[in-house]
Amino acid sequence: MNQLITKKSIHINLLTETHSAFRVFSFKNQLSMQEIIEELVSRLVDGDQSLLRIVGKIKTRRNDPKVNKVFSTDIESIYAEFEKDD
Repeated sequence: MNQLITKKSIHINLLTETHSAFRVFSFKNQLSMQEIIEELVSRLVDGDQSLLRIVGKIKTRRNDPKVNKVFSTDIESIYAEFEKDD
């Protein structure tokens, strides 16, 4: 029996430098960015311990007020809110 494969799109913002480096990395490895992300997310939800440790570190860093930084995407959001008031 043929199983219908459906996909769901996600939309994320990356820092420009991160996006550029990821694109180059993908190209050098002859893979699409989507292929890499799909595999990483699949492994993450399947419980890959090394990826779960990375997520734990991200969570710890996010909750540490000394480490919080303002990223360009945050700045864009702030400016968008200011523009709403005009």
